[in-house]
Amino acid sequence: MAEGLRQRVRSAFRRSRSPTGLVGWLILILGVAWAVLGMISQVQWVIDQWRTVRDLLLTPLGTAVVIVVGAIIVGYAILVHPVAPEKRTQRVPLRAIMADAVAEGWDFTSDHSLQLLDIADAIRQAGADGELRIWGRNRKGDFDPLTLAEPLLLLPPEHWRDHQIDPMPLIGPYEDIDVCSYRPGGDRDRPYADLHVDRDEARHWLRTSAAKFKGRRTR
Repeated sequence: MAEGLRQRVRSAFRRSRSPTGLVGWLILILGVAWAVLGMISQVQWVIDQWRTVRDLLLTPLGTAVVIVVGAIIVGYAILVHPVAPEKRTQRVPLRAIMADAVAEGWDFTSDHSLQLLDIADAIRQAGADGELRIWGRNRKGDFDPLTLAEPLLLLPPEHWRDHQIDPMPLIGPYEDIDVCSYRPGGDRDRPYADLHVDRDEARHWLRTSAAKFKGRRTR
C-alpha cells in the first residue's frame, strides 16, 4: 500500500512539472515566502541580518558571487537534463503508407469503392496546404536508374496547384518509382517520381485531415 502511495505521489509530481504546473508552483512558493516574511518581519534580529546580507550582495564581490553560483546551477541543470535531440525526418515511399491507410479503414480493393481516388485528392490537398511534406525525384525520362540517382527534393505547395497524384501506382503491382505527380492534359507531364513522405507526419495526417476525404467520391 505504501509503495502504491509513493508511486501515485511521484506520478502527480511529474505531471505537476508541466508548464502550467510550474506556474502554479511559482505562485505557491511566492505565497509561502510572503507568509514567512510576514511572520518574521517583527523579529528585529532577522531584519538586521537581512540588511547585512543585502548590503553584502550589493557589493561588486557579492554580485559576482551570485552570478557565479547562478551559472554553476544552470550548468548543472544542463548537464543533468540535456536537451532532447530534434526529431529527425523519417522519409518513406508514399506507397508505404497505404497499409496505414487500410488500417485506418480506407478501402482500395472493393469494386464499388473509389477511395483510391479520394486519397489521391487528399494527398494533393495536404501537399498544397503544406500539411503533408512530399518529396520527389526529378524524373529523367523513362530510364529509372537515372531518376533514382536524383536526390529527393521537397516539393513546394505551389507544385500541387497544377499537378495531381497518379492514384493507380499507390497500390498493386507497381514500384515506388512509379508513384509520381503529373499535370493533367495531353502530354501528361510527370516532373517528379518516387514520391516520399515523413512516416509519423503521414500517420498523423491519416488519423485527422485525410479522414474527411474518405468516401467523398461515389459511383
